[in-house]
Amino acid sequence: QQNDDGGFGVAESYKSDLDTTLEVAAALIGTDTGIASELPQALAFVLQTQNADGSVSYINGGPADIYLTSKFVRYLL
Repeated sequence: QQNDDGGFGVAESYKSDLDTTLEVAAALIGTDTGIASELPQALAFVLQTQNADGSVSYINGGPADIYLTSKFVRYLL
């Protein structure tokens, strides 16, 4: 279930995280469901986690994580 911040957690009532939100966004696109309702909010959550240098991390403003940054680029391009 989508959280109020637009992201998704690993399970219901879990805090949103970037990795899970990227996976859900990819699934929404791949299955052509939730495009109008859930995807825009999920993408907004993803974009707000981006660091000034373009990288992303597990913790907002934290050090760049190469795994998440590569997934971020692959999924959003």
